[in-house]
Amino acid sequence: MANDFFHQRDSFLAFRLPDFRKLLASKFLLTLGLQIQFVVLSWQVYEITKDPLSLGLLGLAEAIPAVGLALYGGYVADRNDRRVLLTRIGFLQLCVSIGLFLLSRHYSQGGFAGTAMPLYAVMFLLGLLRGFYSPAQVALVGQIVPREAYANSAAWNSTFWHVAVVVGSTIGGLMLGFLGKQFSYGVVVALMLLSFLQ
Repeated sequence: MANDFFHQRDSFLAFRLPDFRKLLASKFLLTLGLQIQFVVLSWQVYEITKDPLSLGLLGLAEAIPAVGLALYGGYVADRNDRRVLLTRIGFLQLCVSIGLFLLSRHYSQGGFAGTAMPLYAVMFLLGLLRGFYSPAQVALVGQIVPREAYANSAAWNSTFWHVAVVVGSTIGGLMLGFLGKQFSYGVVVALMLLSFLQ
């Protein structure tokens, strides 16, 4: 009896929904880009400060606004069109990534010598955006996926997120080591653009 139950389940049920596939692709590209960006940004901060504590503070610079705004972000997601909200947040994340690319060029030319504060400010901005992105993304899944496919969509969502986190960190480290910060930030901008266009 239990075997019949498992054989009747459609593992690709949520994946067959075009809107869910688009959202999943966008989230995958965004997460991949953010992970690469975090690896490169962390290395850049460590290069400047030579202090391991600065890496923890970098994570804190993102976590405080993200967690602090999560409830309000949920309120905003409930009161607005979630697709429009995610599009606007994606555009702003793209702008921040372009700004980080330009900021990194400025650092490579000797600007902001000895201070990592502009990089902390970038992480703070990304945290603000994450505080709105996460609730809106979760709420949109509930809107576009029918109830019978929701558990399946959660499995796909989780799988794609975990793969993007692991692969993004790995790619970020390899690109940083072999191709440098500027190239890595350029790839992040390209991934953010692709995510935005989904």
